Amino acid sequence: MSINVRAAVFSAIGAVVLGLAAIGNYATASSAGVPAAGAVFRPTESFVHTEGSAQVLGFFVREGQRCVTSLSRLDTGDNGVMIRNSGKFRVVLAANETRDVPTGANSKLRLTCGDGAETIAIASGMAEAF
Repeated sequence: MSINVRAAVFSAIGAVVLGLAAIGNYATASSAGVPAAGAVFRPTESFVHTEGSAQVLGFFVREGQRCVTSLSRLDTGDNGVMIRNSGKFRVVLAANETRDVPTGANSKLRLTCGDGAETIAIASGMAEAF
């Protein structure tokens, strides 16, 4: 196995481990999700934003002076059981950078990477409020 293939395998294993950590954190996360006023999270702490029958799950890891945030949108049925994963994406923020991420037709999450990328602040709300 070449070095590049080994690096890719170890990178994939690391992503799976981080994903499992986020799922474990999600299982213990508050059902209230992200408040409109915002909340602050440390690396690998998960957050949940619920919008109708969909949920946006996420966590971040610190890479140098950057917050690398992984987000997944899950659609659920009437009984709350996940029907499908309708998208995954990453948002990379420099320390002290803020970015709004649309989560639905009329709502967004505002992500703010903290000093030294030690934390990330996340607020939810209607698109017009931002």
